[in-house]
Amino acid sequence: FWTITHFVRRLLNKDFDEITKHQEISILFAGAVGALCFTFSDTFWFSAVEGEVYSMASMFIALLVWLITKWENEYLAKDSERWIILIFFVLGLSVGVHMMGMLAVPAVCLVYYARNYKFTWKNFIWANAITLGILIIVFKIIFPLIMTMFGRLEIFFVNGLGLPFHSGTIVAFILMVVISYLLIKYARRAKKNIYQTA
Repeated sequence: FWTITHFVRRLLNKDFDEITKHQEISILFAGAVGALCFTFSDTFWFSAVEGEVYSMASMFIALLVWLITKWENEYLAKDSERWIILIFFVLGLSVGVHMMGMLAVPAVCLVYYARNYKFTWKNFIWANAITLGILIIVFKIIFPLIMTMFGRLEIFFVNGLGLPFHSGTIVAFILMVVISYLLIKYARRAKKNIYQTA
């Protein structure tokens, strides 16, 4: 509902205070119809009544798309990056449920592009190429490397050193936390340098 009402308002290209009463009723009606269509759809209920991951994965996809709309509403605010950080966090959680959560990445990237850049075919093609590049990096580099690292460290610590089960997993997790911390620290330093030079 929230996502539909946001995108309909964006189609009208108006801020909240510029919307007339009739337009507000139309926007709310469109959101209600879309939400109810999904609520009573076969896809939703087939997933909801089985002991599978698809209903939770659908929730994560809907949450990710809604979070990028929250960012778009506040993109000029000083702390608007918190929504982007939350999107990355929720995306990481969604991968633990099902890889289907990655389907929201193109939508998130295109909303980010539409808000920050003026539409030209060249920019649009670049935005899609960057989105595709992100998905390739995640699926072909990050996931295989992380799974390989976890597996090899587990084999080394358990079979090689005779330590208890999951000791390699704990070491791999600590390594990931340290690498993430160093990457965040580097990104903050780079951002600070960009602001100082600008």
